[in-house]
Amino acid sequence: MYLTQRNQIKGLTKTEYEALREMCRYAKNLYNVGLYSIRQYFFLEGQYRRYDSHYHAVKDNENYALLQAGVGQQILQVVDRSFRSFFTLLKKAKQGEYRFHDVKIPHGQLRTQLENLCDRYGIRYVEQEESYTSQASFLDSDTMPIWNGSHQNVAFSGKRVKRGLYRTADGHLFHAETNGAANILRKSNHRLDVERVARGLLANPLRVKLT
Repeated sequence: MYLTQRNQIKGLTKTEYEALREMCRYAKNLYNVGLYSIRQYFFLEGQYRRYDSHYHAVKDNENYALLQAGVGQQILQVVDRSFRSFFTLLKKAKQGEYRFHDVKIPHGQLRTQLENLCDRYGIRYVEQEESYTSQASFLDSDTMPIWNGSHQNVAFSGKRVKRGLYRTADGHLFHAETNGAANILRKSNHRLDVERVARGLLANPLRVKLT
């Protein structure tokens, strides 16, 4: 089992600690903004957005403004290096110089490490079978068989029409990842009542304590 290393900075005042924590949060947020921006540009334009263009598109983000300019630029450069490495690997794969199945994640080893980690901290570890959850329609209550080693001839009510969107039997568009996640809940035998959950959200007002 692999463990992670955590470094502690001692001797900070409460003000210094809060400031450091806030800056770490801004840095994390800016990295995610940069990541999302490059991905969306690639999905729309079909090409990589270089750093100079990407920087001007992201520099007006509030998280960039809350950090020093040099720090913000370094964070965006880390995003740029990560994506350039990714696209270099894609190019090599198309030329036959890189085989993805040789760098694939050893899922069996990952599950074992996760199970050991849960056992270490007293967390119950449960593996959930997820076959056909992305193909079945949650809103239409499609039946989802269990994977038996070969594709089964199953007809589903809806289908994924494009990245991120799933169309149900009556033509409604549904977020594909939400559809899959809801189907996983169905397979895990959780009692999922969407109507009851929505009604509870509407019936519970926000409480504000006035001092």
